[in-house]
Amino acid sequence: MFTNRQIETLKPRKTRYEKSEPGGLRIRVYPSGRKAYLWRYRDPGSTQRVFTLGEWPHMRLTEARRRLAEAKALRETGTDPAEKAAEKRETRRDAFRAKRTAPTVGDILDEYMTRHVTKHCRPATVKEFQRLIEVNLKPVCGRLKARELSRSSVVAAMDRVADSASASVADHAGGVLLAAFRFAVRRGRLEANPCQELPRYAKKVRRERTLTPAEIRGLWEATETHAGVSEPVALAIRLLMLTAQRRGSLAVAAWYEIDGDAWSIPSEHVKTGTAHVVPLSPLALETLARLRELTGKTRWLLPNPSLHGPIRPAAITRALTRIRTADYTVHDLRRTAATLMGEAGVSWFVIARVLGHVDASMTGIYDRHAYAAEKRRALEALGRKVAEIIGRPETATVVALR
Repeated sequence: MFTNRQIETLKPRKTRYEKSEPGGLRIRVYPSGRKAYLWRYRDPGSTQRVFTLGEWPHMRLTEARRRLAEAKALRETGTDPAEKAAEKRETRRDAFRAKRTAPTVGDILDEYMTRHVTKHCRPATVKEFQRLIEVNLKPVCGRLKARELSRSSVVAAMDRVADSASASVADHAGGVLLAAFRFAVRRGRLEANPCQELPRYAKKVRRERTLTPAEIRGLWEATETHAGVSEPVALAIRLLMLTAQRRGSLAVAAWYEIDGDAWSIPSEHVKTGTAHVVPLSPLALETLARLRELTGKTRWLLPNPSLHGPIRPAAITRALTRIRTADYTVHDLRRTAATLMGEAGVSWFVIARVLGHVDASMTGIYDRHAYAAEKRRALEALGRKVAEIIGRPETATVVALR
């Protein structure tokens, strides 16, 4: 029987050779000095085979003898030990290859951007998602294997985003990561989504701010003098209240969208991705007529200084900050407009149509009516309310803008 001392003293020769002990365990010595345990046997087809059990000294003699006993037991059942070992090695190689080529979190995010966001979202959304992915998500978890991502690792990554950026950025980045993993699960790329119910980092404050009549008058007077801001942007602030639309839609609006007494916003400029028609009240048309005098020779209602494109939505926000007489935001103008329509007796259902909200209920899915007349009455009521507040009740005749 072999001993470790005996195996250690076996010296290499010019050609490999073998030594054996009773029971079939053999030691092969290679010219390089390498030594391996092996077993010679005949497979079910009577072909002589050599089965390598392991290498000395990494494998102890007791372990080599145990593996030899297992191999003999397999042979007794009609299974070829060498083929069985080869299958296990191939399985391990397949698992290694699968792990090496498995998609990373970065791959999942890129696929989500390419196959969904760029095809179905507005350019501004695409740009914002891409920034969150490249600046905030990929640095903290982009190289992790998506299939191995755990909830704890996701939370740790979002904690790092909150610490390095801000709480609100972490919340937005977490939303993008959640959406990307949901997309991957739907496509069969992943089995589960570890990004469900992520912690919220920023405190959600539900704003209920609306402008008082005095504040509306003060804002209107400030847009007349437009001290510190350009007149077109000052007029844009008026239009936001008179149309109840989002600043992003107005900032990129082109003159071809104004058709008579209606503003037809294309789907790519609407947050919901659905084209939206906004009837224009007399006061809104009057404001647009003045804006036409200022920028009508350009493509855009609100061209940037180079005249080669529209202004950025943030420019409207900055302008409002400069001229406002109290603490309110651009979105507060939209909320104020909705409130004034409600005070005028407009139903919340019609107000939602004016705001461009999508009705996701089953009724909303089947109801394809545009509610053009109802929206026109609502916005004309809004115009009358604003006109009364600013002392212009005589503004009542609808004049189409050409």
